Amino acid sequence: MIYNQRREVLGGEKLEDTYQGIISETVEDMCASFCPDKTPAADWDWYRLREDFHRQFNFLPDFAALDEGQIKREELEDWLKEQALKQFAARKEEFSAPVMEQLMRVLLLQTIDTQWKDHLLSIEHLKEGIGLRGYGQKNPKQEYKREAYGLFMEMMGRVRNEVLQKIFHIQMAREEDVERMDAERRQRQQALNRVGDEDSANKPVTRDQDKVGRNEPCPCGSGKKYKRCCGQ
Repeated sequence: MIYNQRREVLGGEKLEDTYQGIISETVEDMCASFCPDKTPAADWDWYRLREDFHRQFNFLPDFAALDEGQIKREELEDWLKEQALKQFAARKEEFSAPVMEQLMRVLLLQTIDTQWKDHLLSIEHLKEGIGLRGYGQKNPKQEYKREAYGLFMEMMGRVRNEVLQKIFHIQMAREEDVERMDAERRQRQQALNRVGDEDSANKPVTRDQDKVGRNEPCPCGSGKKYKRCCGQ
């Protein structure tokens, strides 16, 4: 799954469809967590739903337009998806199509690669300790399959959440901001250079070779004593 997804991203295939699918899955997970099927709409955890939606998508839709006492979960899901997709379309217009496409590709690849490496490390730790499950009268092989699958699904959830947070929170740097950051970087580098020059100037002079006695043979190889040769 991971390698197929990377190949699709590198080939630029269905990038927008991928993000739209991630948005839909994320909204569905939110509604499943805070709006249980058998619970009346008035008793849903609306506060946490709003907070989680805002944290993920970086905007808060007008929940007041909803009838929170009568709405069905499927209707809520469709409404939230529509709001999130509208905001996603607005982001594309803000960055322009070529920039947005490159941004979607880079963010997705970076997130997948980082989370995949962390997942492989978690799997190694799981392998090291899975034999201990036998002491609890459990089949280590079956426990490994179950826990490894759980770790993989958690990783996929982290990929979705991280990608969405980045794409909805990232801001285009203004030209004056870039120039200001470059100026600050140059100032810091100049300050470090000055400190380095001062340290070099204050450093005591040390000999590269041992001191030659006046009556010792001259190191130049003349055969004379140092005081009669180079030490005059």
